[in-house]
Amino acid sequence: MPLQEARQHLARGAWSEARAEFETVLANDATSPEALEGLGWALFWLEDFDESFARRETAYRLYLERGDKIAAARVATGIAVDSADMHGMAVSGGWLQRARTLLANLETGPAHGWHALWEGHFARSFDHDLARASDQAHRAQEIAVEFDLHDLALLAGALEGLIKVTAGNVRDGMRQLDEAAAAAVAGEFTDLDSIATTCCLLLHACERVRDYDRAAQWGERIEMLAGKWRIGSMFIACEVEHAAMLVGRGEWEVADRALQSALAMVEVKRPLTVPATAAQLGELRRRQGRIDEALELFARAEGITLAILGQAQIAFDRGDKERCAELIDRLHRRRMAEKWVERAIALELLVRARGDSEALAEMREVAAMVGTDVIRAHAASAEAAMASDPAEARRWLEDAVDLFEK
Repeated sequence: MPLQEARQHLARGAWSEARAEFETVLANDATSPEALEGLGWALFWLEDFDESFARRETAYRLYLERGDKIAAARVATGIAVDSADMHGMAVSGGWLQRARTLLANLETGPAHGWHALWEGHFARSFDHDLARASDQAHRAQEIAVEFDLHDLALLAGALEGLIKVTAGNVRDGMRQLDEAAAAAVAGEFTDLDSIATTCCLLLHACERVRDYDRAAQWGERIEMLAGKWRIGSMFIACEVEHAAMLVGRGEWEVADRALQSALAMVEVKRPLTVPATAAQLGELRRRQGRIDEALELFARAEGITLAILGQAQIAFDRGDKERCAELIDRLHRRRMAEKWVERAIALELLVRARGDSEALAEMREVAAMVGTDVIRAHAASAEAAMASDPAEARRWLEDAVDLFEK
C-alpha cells in the first residue's frame, strides 16, 4: 500500500522518496491525516519547516474531526517540541497544553508516556523545575515499561541522566547518558527524532559541566549519524555545544569552522537560536584575542549567560574591575543554581575583582558538590587570589594549572 511504502521510506531516512509517496496518497485522498502527518515529518527532515508545520497542523485538525484524540495529542506534542526553537515558548507551550488537555481523560497509553517525556524536558530546560522534570521522566519510564516502548525507555533514561547532571550528580547522570548514547549509535532506536534527542541531551550535559573528553569521544559518532541520516540543522544545537567543547580543548581551528557554519545556518533556518550560537563564537573570539569581534558577537547575544560572562572577563582583562563585578552581579540576580561551570567562573571573577569572601565560600560549596575538574580548577584559582601567603597562593595556582591541563 502507498501509505505503508511512504512510512517505510520515512523510517529509513529516504526523505524525498517519502515526500513523493505521501503526496501520491494525498492526490487520491486529500483529507488523510496519516498522510498529512507523514508528509509533515518528511518535510521537516528536508528542512522545509513552514510547510511541515502547516501539514501537521492540518493533520491535527483532521484527527480531531475524526474523534481520534490520541493521534491529535501525538501530533500536538510533536509540534510543541519543534516550535520551541522555531516559534518560541509561547507557541510551544500552547501546543503542549493542548496535548495535555486531550490526554487528560483518556486511558493511559503510549501517547501519555511521550507527552510526559517532553513535559519533563520542558520543565528542566525552560522552567528550571528539576523536581517536576524528574517526576515526569519517571512517569515516562513507567509507561515505557508497561507498554514495552524501547525508544521511550532509553530516552527517558537519558533525560533522567541530564536531570541528575543538572542537579550536580554528574557521575551517575553521565553513566545514564552514556548508556542511551550507546544505544543510539548502535541502532537500537527505531525513531530518528529519538536518536537526535538522545545525542543532543548527552552533548548538552557535557557542555554544561565542560566534560571535554566525553564530548570528543562521542562527537565523531554523532557526526557520522548526522551524515548517515542526511540531516543538517536538526543537529545544529548539539553541533554548537560540540564546538564549545572543541574550544575548551584548544581545537580552535575546527571549532571556528564549525561555529561560523552553524551561525550561517541558523540565521536562515533557526533564527531563535542565533544568540546562543553567536555567544559561543564570541567566546572563541575572546580567547583568540579578537576582542572587538567578540564584543560585537556578544552584543548579538544580549542576555545569554555566556555572553555576559565573556563581557565580564574582557572588562577584567582591561582592568575595569568595577564593570566586571557589575556584569557578574547581573548574572547573580538570575537563577544560576544549576549552571555549575558558568556559576564557578562568575564566582571566581567576583573573588578576583572584589576580593569577595562570600563568593569564595560559595565557590567552595559548588566545588565540593559537583567536583568536576574544571570547577575545581576555577575554585583553586579563586583560592590563590585570596591567599595572603605567596607560597600558599603558588600551591593553589599549581593545582589550578594541573586541573585545567587535565
